[in-house]
Amino acid sequence: MGCFNSKDSKKENGKPGASASSNPAPQRGGLKPGVQCGVIKTNHTFHEKEFNIDDYQFLDRTDEKCIKEPGSIQGEKFVVENCSNCDIYVCDYCGEISVDDTKDSRIFIGPTEASIFIRDTSNCKIVAACKQFRIRDCQNLEILLFSSTEPVIESSKDIKFGCFDYFYFSLRHQFDQAKLNIWNNKWSEVHDFTAVKEGGKKKYHGLLPDSTTSKDMLTSLSEYDVDFYSEEMGEEIIVPRTYGRRLKIGSDFGFVFVFESGFSRADQLIENVTSEN
Repeated sequence: MGCFNSKDSKKENGKPGASASSNPAPQRGGLKPGVQCGVIKTNHTFHEKEFNIDDYQFLDRTDEKCIKEPGSIQGEKFVVENCSNCDIYVCDYCGEISVDDTKDSRIFIGPTEASIFIRDTSNCKIVAACKQFRIRDCQNLEILLFSSTEPVIESSKDIKFGCFDYFYFSLRHQFDQAKLNIWNNKWSEVHDFTAVKEGGKKKYHGLLPDSTTSKDMLTSLSEYDVDFYSEEMGEEIIVPRTYGRRLKIGSDFGFVFVFESGFSRADQLIENVTSEN
């Protein structure tokens, strides 16, 4: 089995293998620069509009601060490629995101309705939220993740996962726009195709310490001139922090079972508990 259009991901009859998804891996090479006319989706309606492709990608950046503010992408596809030692913030909801050939960078990716694809990327710290999370040919990544489905990695090593942790004004609304349920986070249920093919003899991923937060991973947005974030906001919780598949979580913990109809009340419970501590 394989993923990301690898040779092993195709069966002899041409149909996708078990790792294929309804969202095929995007092509590399970024998008053609310049102003183009295309179909834009806004608030679940479609209309033609001229747009500048350069507004939907960070390409060939080195030692830069790259920020997309809320409202700048509005559910479209976004591309990050060939960036080095950059602080990258995609602070809007997206349809799909690909990160290719990037190294030594800190990356935040806002709620993504479909998939985040990361390929040939190394020595990066990433905070991201999406429906599907897929990695291929990467090494030494630390990731605080929200994923509605099992994260998939292949041909990668030294990949460490933790639970999503971040906040800025409108982030919760962006989760709703991307149709992501904050109570359905499978960040730790990683499927490693390489380990499976090798018979499970070696694991190429692990878990970050449960104390790891976005402050340990990213440069604070308060250092930049943005009006959608403040240090006071940084303490609020959008996605409940969970232990995932940790073997030991200590003796002082509680368990709350939430039915789907009770999500709004669960949100209020989290707010009450965190405000008392």
